[in-house]
Amino acid sequence: MSTPSSGGLEFSRRLMALIEDQQGQIFALATAAEERELELARLMERIVTGSGQAPTVETLHGVEEVRRWLSDQQERTTTEALAMSPGGGQSEAAMRAGLPLDEAALARGVRLRNLYLTSATRSAATRRHVRHLSDLGAEYRTTPSLPLRMLLLDGEVALLPIKADQTSLGALVVRTPAVLTGLRALFDTYWQGALPFGRVQQTADLTDQERLVVTMLADGAQDQEVATALGVSLRTVRRMVAALSERLDSQSRFQTGVNAVRKGWLD
Repeated sequence: MSTPSSGGLEFSRRLMALIEDQQGQIFALATAAEERELELARLMERIVTGSGQAPTVETLHGVEEVRRWLSDQQERTTTEALAMSPGGGQSEAAMRAGLPLDEAALARGVRLRNLYLTSATRSAATRRHVRHLSDLGAEYRTTPSLPLRMLLLDGEVALLPIKADQTSLGALVVRTPAVLTGLRALFDTYWQGALPFGRVQQTADLTDQERLVVTMLADGAQDQEVATALGVSLRTVRRMVAALSERLDSQSRFQTGVNAVRKGWLD
């Protein structure tokens, strides 16, 4: 039985240490996001139950009333618009309705940042929408999960659905400073952990195990070294390498790794 080279084992150790470090960073971001969500939930509960202060929440009933409010409010937006859009690919009706508002805001110099779910990259209509507005200066990132749907304008007013799973019911217009601060912190936490829309689109179908394989191939590792790092059989590695080579249209193991780098799979 052959023994993996010391160089291959050292590379595997360094790579696993890097992966563990990245996992630690992801865990830290997830923990921060969870804390922000709990804080926001407490603030929202205070609003719903009432605090004796002047009302800072307005209710919009139905889709048409929400759209009229958006048209009026976005014309007043001067600095930035932050949005979380869960639910995968966006509906074409919603994108058509919001497109003129987004284009006008970008023309005024408003910074638009939008968070989508990773699954949204599989929608051709959403990709076209993102590409068009990105060319005009909008910014899009994707993440595996999002806690809620929201729109935050100039840090002064937010729009939240009355019920997360029934957006057609209408929305809440929130102007409570503490809640707006919490929403901004929540958005920033998810934004920091998200990736640009296009990059996720390229890597969405690559598993962590496949990413490790192409990383080692790009470094010149042998199949046995890859098998040792993954803790799988040599036969399994060769089957994975063959499948990846076909997807990357490469003629050799090393070229598979190189092509993965060129496509941005390992950025």
